[in-house]
Amino acid sequence: MTLSLPRRQQLLDWAGQNDAWIIEDDYDGEFHYTRKVLPSLKSLDRQDRVIYMGTFSKTVMPSLRLGYVVMPASTVSAFNDTADLLASGQPVLTQKILTAFINDGHFFRHLKKMRALYQQRRDWMIAALHEVYGERFFTEQNDGGMHIVAFLTKGSCDREIAHCWQQQQLQVNALSAWYSGSGKRYGLVMGYNNVRSYDEAVALLTRPKSQTCDLLK
Repeated sequence: MTLSLPRRQQLLDWAGQNDAWIIEDDYDGEFHYTRKVLPSLKSLDRQDRVIYMGTFSKTVMPSLRLGYVVMPASTVSAFNDTADLLASGQPVLTQKILTAFINDGHFFRHLKKMRALYQQRRDWMIAALHEVYGERFFTEQNDGGMHIVAFLTKGSCDREIAHCWQQQQLQVNALSAWYSGSGKRYGLVMGYNNVRSYDEAVALLTRPKSQTCDLLK
């Protein structure tokens, strides 16, 4: 969920007033495609109430099971004690290699390359969605991450459509399933980072077209 800048400040103020912690899991946050990137909660935190977490399994490779935590100095000792109990046994050599990879500038060059690649794949998926389904779905501006939301232009059968797509080996989720109360919106949450071309995106989306169009009548 992306919060506007005023909402972020409200959340930080609330945490400060209530002596609460905010856990910021910046999932896919490194992959943004415009220059209008909102600052992280951690960078706005002036009261040391934010614990920021991230992983390299998304940015480098899935088999690299290394993450990191940026925390207030007052919590380091408690985190170290917990880490000793929950240590995953990641080799020190792996950590040192990754450190050198970052310090030598390779990581940031890698991110730049992957941002361009994923932006192209996102554009392919959006174009293919409109090519295959016309006005049955619409998308809103998506400035980052590895997913898009294909909103239903009309109707509320996103769960049925998601099930249909899953039967065709397409990994999507119904947007409405993520709502806990009223005001639901309906659509499909779709990944695109494994799409290799526009033609492949069209072929994938065509698989469930007949059943999807029947559900949307």
